Amino acid sequence: MSENPLVTVRIATYQNSKLLIERTLPTILSQTYQNFEIVIVGDGCTSEHAERIESWLRDRNDQRILFLNLPQRGVYPSDPMRRWMVAGVPPANKGIDLAKGE
Repeated sequence: MSENPLVTVRIATYQNSKLLIERTLPTILSQTYQNFEIVIVGDGCTSEHAERIESWLRDRNDQRILFLNLPQRGVYPSDPMRRWMVAGVPPANKGIDLAKGE
């Protein structure tokens, strides 16, 4: 393992682009440890949310950040408790596939 290993921050998202842009990403980017990548995977986000994220990323042009929006939302159980237990698993798993960090 290297002295400064690449760390992957994996984020699954759906319709929370405002919170992601205003709080989550600035918090990650302000860390003292800078050898990281951020992998954001949308769970079939609406075009409004995907475009907001993409626009924010274009403005920053930070090569450490990747955004991929899955073409469709995952299939989740109709029971609220069961849905809560598994919501976000497809984008989280895709984030693992895309991660390069140790």
